[in-house]
Amino acid sequence: MAKARSIPIRRETPASRRKAEFDRWVRLGLAAVIALVLIVLAAGVYKVAIVTPNEPVATVNGVKISLRDYQAMVRYNRLNLRSQLASLQQQQALLDPTDPNTQFLSQYIAQQIQSLQAAASSLPLQTLENMINDELMRQEAKRRGIVVTQDEVDQQVEQWFGYYRTPPTATPTTVPETATAEAYAQATGWAEATSYIGTATAESAATEVALGTPTGTPLPTATVGPSPTPWPTSTPVSKEGYEAMRQQYLAYIAKQAGFSESLFMDQMRMRVLRTKLQAAFAAEVPTTANQVQVRQILLAKKEDAEAALARLQKGEDFAALAKELSQDVGTKDNGGDLGWLTQDSVTVDKAILDKAFQMQKGEYAIVNTSAGFALIQVVDRQDNRPLDPQLLQQRQSQALDDWLSTASASPNVKRFWSSTKVPLDTPTAQ
Repeated sequence: MAKARSIPIRRETPASRRKAEFDRWVRLGLAAVIALVLIVLAAGVYKVAIVTPNEPVATVNGVKISLRDYQAMVRYNRLNLRSQLASLQQQQALLDPTDPNTQFLSQYIAQQIQSLQAAASSLPLQTLENMINDELMRQEAKRRGIVVTQDEVDQQVEQWFGYYRTPPTATPTTVPETATAEAYAQATGWAEATSYIGTATAESAATEVALGTPTGTPLPTATVGPSPTPWPTSTPVSKEGYEAMRQQYLAYIAKQAGFSESLFMDQMRMRVLRTKLQAAFAAEVPTTANQVQVRQILLAKKEDAEAALARLQKGEDFAALAKELSQDVGTKDNGGDLGWLTQDSVTVDKAILDKAFQMQKGEYAIVNTSAGFALIQVVDRQDNRPLDPQLLQQRQSQALDDWLSTASASPNVKRFWSSTKVPLDTPTAQ
């Protein structure tokens, strides 16, 4: 019978126990390091992808403007600015600066190019202020019960691309015999080429959609002379053309600036909302004001003004003295008339306003102004006098902006902006 094979028993020595313990701690240590690295990486990803984009760049009455939305808007605004610059530069290249027929337009385009180039440096901060204003308007519209319907937004988008459900009646625009660069540009439609930063024009949208490279259309040549030349109206955009342009443009801004369709639609909604809010503020502007009618004789020295006052008190005619003595070339030939003034008029020195509203009809006074010594007379006074139509329209147009200027300076508007929060460039340029 075979003898059973014995299996040797391995005895555990102190050295082997120490080695096993060491190996176990090494494995635990490596596992802990790997776990720590994974936690750090996950935390970093979470911060970059979730926390940082949602950090506020500003708050408006407690409502957050996120870094994500701010950076998207900066990229979009940069894209618009560059596109407008490229479009203007291309149109400028088509014009002969020595041609008198297009000289005004050439000068105007050059001015607008310079303005856009200068605006590039302030674009990040201006974008933030625009977003703050947008949020202020949203909140004020809600407070007033002003709403924007989806159909109104849709029509705004359509018209922005040049499509009208009911085409407007075409009326030829003429260029007057003597035109400034601004008037010339208004007549040709070019004043719209450099609109508010943050909103591209319909023309740039129509020409950039495919490749992002504007393709300008040569401008017609105006005949500046006794017979003004009518400018042709733009070709109406069809429904199909609008749909194609819209899809191409949305794809373009998504690729070039990471700007989503929802953000674009928000911009269109804000256009409608601003128009409604502006009308609401305009309706609240007073149509009358306390006013004084004033005339002046402007002189360099106080003693000259005192001598003129003495002549008036002896019975000499104010208008005749103004024509003879006044150094204000703008009023001396019309009797020194400054017109009807309100307490916040900006056309005359504030010292004159302050003094005139303290005077009675017919009184004289000598006022020290920044331009010299003004001998003034209050010709008439009226309380609640109707405002000049042009002044009223100006106040109505300015009412919303004045409110925004005050509201945006409120301590409830907090800004957390820094240059580190400005995106480096558009996605395709990185």
